[in-house]
Amino acid sequence: MPLASWLAKRGHEVEVVTGFPNYPGGHFYDDVRLSMWRREEIDGVRVNRIMLFPSHDRSAIKRILSYVSFALSSSIIGTLLSRRPDVVYVYHPPATVGLTAMIWKRFRGVPFVFHVQDLWPDSVVESGMAGSRRVRSFVEWVTSWWCNRVYMSASAVVVLSNGFKRILTERGVPSEHVVVIPNWTDESIHFPVQRDELLAQELGLDGHFNVIYSGNVGHYQNLQVALRAADLLRDVPNLQLVIVGTGQAAGDLQGLAERLRLDNVLFLDHRPYREMAPLTALADVLLISLQDTPFFEATIPSKTQVAFACGRPVLMAVRGDAADLVKAAGAGKTCAPDDAVELADAIRQMYQLSPIELAAIGERGRSYYLSELAMDRGAERLEAVLIDAAVVDVES
Repeated sequence: MPLASWLAKRGHEVEVVTGFPNYPGGHFYDDVRLSMWRREEIDGVRVNRIMLFPSHDRSAIKRILSYVSFALSSSIIGTLLSRRPDVVYVYHPPATVGLTAMIWKRFRGVPFVFHVQDLWPDSVVESGMAGSRRVRSFVEWVTSWWCNRVYMSASAVVVLSNGFKRILTERGVPSEHVVVIPNWTDESIHFPVQRDELLAQELGLDGHFNVIYSGNVGHYQNLQVALRAADLLRDVPNLQLVIVGTGQAAGDLQGLAERLRLDNVLFLDHRPYREMAPLTALADVLLISLQDTPFFEATIPSKTQVAFACGRPVLMAVRGDAADLVKAAGAGKTCAPDDAVELADAIRQMYQLSPIELAAIGERGRSYYLSELAMDRGAERLEAVLIDAAVVDVES
């Protein structure tokens, strides 16, 4: 929504087709009044909400129903509700949203820009939801075929990292067709704030050196390694690993912490999105963790921009582009995923830094964000890509 509002303030007429809020729990919010569709206006942007089947669990069937239901709903109801645009901006995942873009291009003559935030079939196959080897092979083939069709039909494909561009070009997408625009974060929410001691006491964070992970607690996030690292750090006074959020792996992680009898690990429930800045300010270090796979080497988790924008030191347990970004900014430390010993050593080193040294690290990340990753910089580049797609379509 921040991008849509930004474009509207630049004088563009913007309309959004989206579903009813259901992330990250995979169910509709309690305060949302449901219907087949609803139109509202937010910050000068017309928003068309359409019905879909919500699911964010590990059930392949439910996920497929969720993806396909939105693709069909946006193709039919979304087409009827929205005015004919000059260009369509498509946010992926899931890749099934490409169906709406392809239909609009075919029957309405509208060009589209496809913004890839998650590589398919890589993430689908590696999630384990595809089942047996034969099923995985079929899913991989079908998904690859579909994604390549969408990529080649788009006027441009926008990706978040050089690693993503390298992978797509290796798969046959022309290099000049792929534009790298690093992600930004919601700057109305994520910015430096003063430490709230009352909140620290309320959450059990006062008097501790807090290494905080905040976000989706899923299997991709590899947080069992962080628990193993905490087991190796029992000797460090007042050090505390804090895991904030909910997700598919939350129960397994809590069970592991109980079996290891970890008294230096704290689990907190999901916090409202708009309360994240005060929570982030209580982190001495922000942990970012993902599984050790070639796919994740090419991505940059959105938590990176959040940490930079909030001026907090980062501990990046991810290889590749994300680690390179932290090194380029001088915004923290990096370590190999799947290595509890190396993670524990990195935490110990950051624990030994003075508050002044930690603040300087956070400030370097903040400065890098403002100069290289801020929304104005990224949105201006994306605006140019959208305008170019619309102009080329008119000229052709």
